Amino acid sequence: MTSPSASDYEDRLKLGGVAPNFFVSVPYMKAAQWTVVERAGLLEVLDSDAVLMLPPVDGIGTCVADRPWAGFPEYSGSGPGTFLDWQFVYDPTAVTGFQNVSSIFRRNVQRFERWHSGLCYKPADDPEVLLALFGAWLDEGETAQDADTIVSYLEAVSPERGAVLFENDQPIAFNAWDSNYRYVNFRYSFSVRGVKYLSEYVRWLFYHDAASLGGSEEVNDGGSLGSEGLRQFKLKLGPKAVLQINSWAT
Repeated sequence: MTSPSASDYEDRLKLGGVAPNFFVSVPYMKAAQWTVVERAGLLEVLDSDAVLMLPPVDGIGTCVADRPWAGFPEYSGSGPGTFLDWQFVYDPTAVTGFQNVSSIFRRNVQRFERWHSGLCYKPADDPEVLLALFGAWLDEGETAQDADTIVSYLEAVSPERGAVLFENDQPIAFNAWDSNYRYVNFRYSFSVRGVKYLSEYVRWLFYHDAASLGGSEEVNDGGSLGSEGLRQFKLKLGPKAVLQINSWAT
């Protein structure tokens, strides 16, 4: 008998119509070194220390009460959970069409396009370019949660799951994404520091790609990682839903 996989876990969530959180995707779970095991008919997702990371799910797609590190928006664990993060969900066509998006974000995107020439946004065909941009971002004094997971993820990015923005043939930013049965997950976006409005522009480019890939698909843009500035920034993009993710980990 073969061991269950991340795809098997996702298939059970789909069977039960469970809206997943940002961490449910085969590429991410592989990069994070999470494994799926089956016990008493339940699929459980464990990290390298055997900590339960996501809600256990039974054979008919029902999530069972337990104490996972990250629950789902409508999940009830064992006992009261504690706040872990938000989950910002967008309609990509609304973002690219600047619907419900702050006028500041719209102006900044348009300013960047006016002020810069020689721009080219194309699929990521060389993971080393992504790793170099991420490394430069860290060298500027920035910190990243789970940097090892990010590196592992970027090493495996394919042209179908990443794109790089070049200016005059020099890479200045990139986006990386994946998906599950419900969402396109906007996984990572890193850009050269100190370039005005670049981060807004490259984020807008991602939503333009997501719209072309899925049309009406929803994008899960993850949370704010405890940063009030990031939370306010994501609110400016006009999310269609802001969902709370709780944790039951001790």
